[in-house]
Amino acid sequence: MSTISSSDSANLSLIQTLITQNRTAYNRLTEEISSGTEYLMRSDDPATTNRASLVDLDEAQQTQWSTNIKYATNWETSTYSYLDDISDQFSSAVTLATQANSTITESSGWTSISSSLSNVVDSILSDSNASYLGTSLFAGTGTSTDSSTNTFTKGNASVSGFYTITYNGNDTQRTIKTSSSTAASALTTYGTTGNSLFSGINYTYTDTDSSGNTITYTTPSGTSYNSLEAISDLQSITNIGTASLSSDQLSYLQDKYKMVDSSTGTTDTPTITTIVSRIMGVISKGSTQISNSLATNSASSSRMISLKTTVSNAVSTDETQYSDLVGIDTAKAATDLSTMKTVLQASMTLAGNISSMSLVNYI
Repeated sequence: MSTISSSDSANLSLIQTLITQNRTAYNRLTEEISSGTEYLMRSDDPATTNRASLVDLDEAQQTQWSTNIKYATNWETSTYSYLDDISDQFSSAVTLATQANSTITESSGWTSISSSLSNVVDSILSDSNASYLGTSLFAGTGTSTDSSTNTFTKGNASVSGFYTITYNGNDTQRTIKTSSSTAASALTTYGTTGNSLFSGINYTYTDTDSSGNTITYTTPSGTSYNSLEAISDLQSITNIGTASLSSDQLSYLQDKYKMVDSSTGTTDTPTITTIVSRIMGVISKGSTQISNSLATNSASSSRMISLKTTVSNAVSTDETQYSDLVGIDTAKAATDLSTMKTVLQASMTLAGNISSMSLVNYI
């Protein structure tokens, strides 16, 4: 039968308390070695734990911004591929318009030109209605076309045989958050809106009168041209043929492509030959406009790369700071763990010895 004195009983109680504390510390250090992170309670070190919490929060924010930037970067990459194809199609349209303009008097080969222009229009419409992960690339934001494929639609014009191109989106660019600033101006914009692709074209047209004098014509005030519609109009003209245009069709084209004589301020009534020449000019300006959109897209992609670098550096800094705050010295921790194990085993042995004492031990 085990019998121990009151003093040994008190010592045993103390040793058992120390064993419990030692075991808790041992388990905690084992966990820290496994994770490589110091397990800190606020009561241990309030200043360090608060700082570690703030750094951890900042890293989470930076990681989210990195995700935002990755999405926008992929968006711009997808946009570029479609804009690049649209640019190629416009180059083809310029070549076809030049061919049509040079053969206006005899309309030779126009059947082939018309067929090629029809393919160009269909290809451009397909590209301009493209989407990324189910969201329209060129519709802007907050529109009914945001997640559909009818950003641009082709409809019938007021006269038969001709068509309109309608943009159904808006001019609001997409935005992402890349900093902690709450100001609206701090949001990073990206993307290309469809209103800047084909519409809003103004240009100067020059011609020569019967006396050999140069006449400069400008776009009428308050109007502009749509380059994709111009390609469609040329396709219709080459399909119908200049000699077969009805009076309504010719009037439609004359009203659409009329220009102002800059020297007299009068608006002209262009011939079909002049109309085809002006359409060629609008298509050429449209090609330049698409090239400008490509340049803007490239600049946005470069900005995303720069932002990605900035945010990645911030994440790396946060990781280093967090590691400095809560990281452990693995070698020292292993030594401490070995010491704790030895002390724990000795304490448990001592407690066992005291518990097994009998009256013989006190004689």
